[in-house]
Amino acid sequence: MFTETPSTTIITTSATILGGTGIFTNATGSFQLTQTSNRVDPSPTNTLTYTLTGSGTIVESPDAGGVTVLPSSVQLQAPQASSAAVSSSLIVNNQGLTAVSFTASAAVTSKSDWLSVSPASGSVPAGSSGSIQVTANPSGLALGVYNGQVNVDVSGGLVVVPVLLIVGDNGANLQLSGTGASFVAAFGGSAPAAQTLQVQNTGAGDLTGLTATTTVTGSEPNWLHASIAAGFASQTSTPFTITVDPGSLPAGMYYGQVNFTMPKAANSPQSVSVQMQVNAGAPPTFQPGAVIVVVPSDSNTGAIGPAPPPSQVMITNPGLSTVNFTVTPHSDPPNLAAPGPWFEFGPTSGVLAPGEQTNLQITISSSCFTTADTCGFGGLPSYAVVSVNFPELDFTYYLWTNVTLTGGSSAPPIPAWGTPPPGVACPGCHYRGSSSSAGLPPLSPSSTPAACTPSVLDGMITSQSLSGFQTTVGQPTPLQLTIFDNCGNNLNSGTVFASFSNGDPAVPLNPLGAGQWSATWVPSNASASATITLQGVSESGLFGSGSLSGPVAASTSTPIINAGGIVNAASGASVIAPGDFISIYGLNLGGGQTATTTPFPTSLATQVFLGGQSLPLYFTSGKQIDAIVPYDIAANSTQQLIIQSGNALSQPQNVTVATAQPGVFTQNQSGSGPGAILGQKPGGVPKLNTAANPASAGDALLIYCTGLGTVTPPVAAGSAAPTSQLSNTDNAVTATVGGQNAQVLFQGLAPGFVGLYQVNVTVPSGIAAADDVPVILTVAGAASAPVTVAIQ
Repeated sequence: MFTETPSTTIITTSATILGGTGIFTNATGSFQLTQTSNRVDPSPTNTLTYTLTGSGTIVESPDAGGVTVLPSSVQLQAPQASSAAVSSSLIVNNQGLTAVSFTASAAVTSKSDWLSVSPASGSVPAGSSGSIQVTANPSGLALGVYNGQVNVDVSGGLVVVPVLLIVGDNGANLQLSGTGASFVAAFGGSAPAAQTLQVQNTGAGDLTGLTATTTVTGSEPNWLHASIAAGFASQTSTPFTITVDPGSLPAGMYYGQVNFTMPKAANSPQSVSVQMQVNAGAPPTFQPGAVIVVVPSDSNTGAIGPAPPPSQVMITNPGLSTVNFTVTPHSDPPNLAAPGPWFEFGPTSGVLAPGEQTNLQITISSSCFTTADTCGFGGLPSYAVVSVNFPELDFTYYLWTNVTLTGGSSAPPIPAWGTPPPGVACPGCHYRGSSSSAGLPPLSPSSTPAACTPSVLDGMITSQSLSGFQTTVGQPTPLQLTIFDNCGNNLNSGTVFASFSNGDPAVPLNPLGAGQWSATWVPSNASASATITLQGVSESGLFGSGSLSGPVAASTSTPIINAGGIVNAASGASVIAPGDFISIYGLNLGGGQTATTTPFPTSLATQVFLGGQSLPLYFTSGKQIDAIVPYDIAANSTQQLIIQSGNALSQPQNVTVATAQPGVFTQNQSGSGPGAILGQKPGGVPKLNTAANPASAGDALLIYCTGLGTVTPPVAAGSAAPTSQLSNTDNAVTATVGGQNAQVLFQGLAPGFVGLYQVNVTVPSGIAAADDVPVILTVAGAASAPVTVAIQ
């Protein structure tokens, strides 16, 4: 028999800091760590305890990062003839170790000075954030798309944020709280839990005329269904429910769409792309993924209550087998083993048959509602975590509950959606508190709280477990937040967005009212460990942030459209126009074919839909598609573009459609440099303009371009322009060569070509000889990016 003698082991380690990320990029330093272990008899009743102590230094690199300005672009929309300003906010986030100063200014490309910022300068303390209000005044602006930018100089580093203002008609405008939904179902099992999103009319009028239909790809029966809440027509916002029925479908991935149409909306239809993964089994689901309990209070008397109704979390078993579950307080950290007298939950155990649902009820104890804050909701933290364990599935779900007061005690300033305070470690959980606020005592029951002055935003992710997320490239991942300030007031306006450590572009969230914010994230880059960082700012400048981590698996099947990947094929501009020749960039786009006949087909092993219309396609490949925009697409609006490759559907990607967005083709196909321009001497033959073949005053320049808008007589999109009758642009074209106005001789479709426009101009006199004289076209207030010609 072996018996171990109790002893103590001490190990001391010295280490060098080689660098880090974020504000610690290129950092240096060193530390010493001492590990002490107490060894005892290794029986099951004893443990082996390790104690770690140490200290060190770290020196931040002077060129380290840490200051960001988000979002990277701003889009605003206003109706024509409106004098009401529209605005959004930029967030200057300083995660560095010292305060930073900034200046901000606005610039526009049009004559009207419609864009402004406030404040023009400021300072952001270390580890804090500031905001810049971006305001557009549409008064006097005609229908159209207007470009501007905000220049933010942060401690000598310039950040340029493009601003796009759409002045549209006075009609309706559809907006969805999310553009994607994802379900996991079991083969031969019951339907998984339904998902609810919201549709809004953010323009004029209500939802009268709104219809919802569903379609699925492939030859399977329609497994997708959607329903709108009764009485929606007289509302401006309404929820809708999406359900799926796997029936007898074999294992695999299935794709479908929910399509919303409303004739009076310029951006109709709007679609939700739906994925259903059918597996051999499926884990239980929880809706919502986390709970916020709002407790009313009186700032004058300190009274708490009345008691809020119990919160319900629906647990669904979509699998094929009966499962048992138990609900217990989460034991890590230890102080959550007994959450306190205010927290009650039930049932503590249960059984779920296949397809069965049950509600887990979270209740605030009635003993809390007295003449004072007896349960300490004004202190920190006010949360609890329970674990729901399914032993047969080896699956545990961590359900987090947060309590917030409304109009009550003056809570200490806290970082919103914070990280655990020292000594508290609940993996994946979010805590209200930090090193500056942890350990603050709750309010004394005998005290009378002062009026609460908000100082920070707080909130919680409710769309998924705070123990982390799991998603896949191309899979719609819901982002649903409830956001309020530290006095319990809901955040219903301002700016909220999510940014991602895996390199995906930031996603703005839409306000739904009652403190709810929502969006859909479609990952584009795989990562073993990605972090979602959520940041929000109110119109008054209150700030809050938080994060959640998880893996993003790779995918080779679902088409993915790059953010900003829908562009004018000639110039690369991200605004497109009716009749435009466009390029679409992304991943898994399928195809691999080129059109060989006209009119161009609408399918080349891949299909593209814009505003619900099939686009004529010229070229398709895994990473690029070239297509033609229909001439009757609604201008001065934002439309959805969706790609179908085989049976797989991309998530919708928004693109702005203007009346015109001219782009001149270039000889190197880069969008800059020498243009695809022919020079023609009087009575001569057109030849490509080059340094060896320059043009002279009085010569004609034949400029080949795209994005000039509608034409008369009309031509079907994807068809070659007739040679017997010229189709002229409906919008007048002006041109400058070397900064001088040039006489326009012709403006219309290039005869015999598809999606190609031609503008013929006369070279004005007085231009200094050069090989790089700029040429610019302007149509409907939009100017092309400069290209060059050689002039002698």
